[in-house]
Amino acid sequence: MQNRLEALLKFHVQDPTDVFNMYAIGLEYFSQKNYSNAEKYFKLLLEIDKNYIPAYMQCGIMKSNLRQVEEAKELFTIGIAKAKEQKDFHSAQEMEELLNEL
Repeated sequence: MQNRLEALLKFHVQDPTDVFNMYAIGLEYFSQKNYSNAEKYFKLLLEIDKNYIPAYMQCGIMKSNLRQVEEAKELFTIGIAKAKEQKDFHSAQEMEELLNEL
């Protein structure tokens, strides 16, 4: 796992605007329970691409797991709106279900 994270971080240095790579870094940190770094990369990604639906979902799930309910609700609400704008109704429905569980 650490080798994968190291490779992703090196790639990030080479191309700091690659949103898929930032998402992958966020997921790696999330899986390692390094929530502050996961949040850093999810938020950095969303600063570059406000329409990257999976980042809203994963960051919202993380916030929910950390019992940061208001932040999770905000992320899911924004993510749902963005998903509907993009006609990604599957993601919108998933986040609506997650939101309703909070």
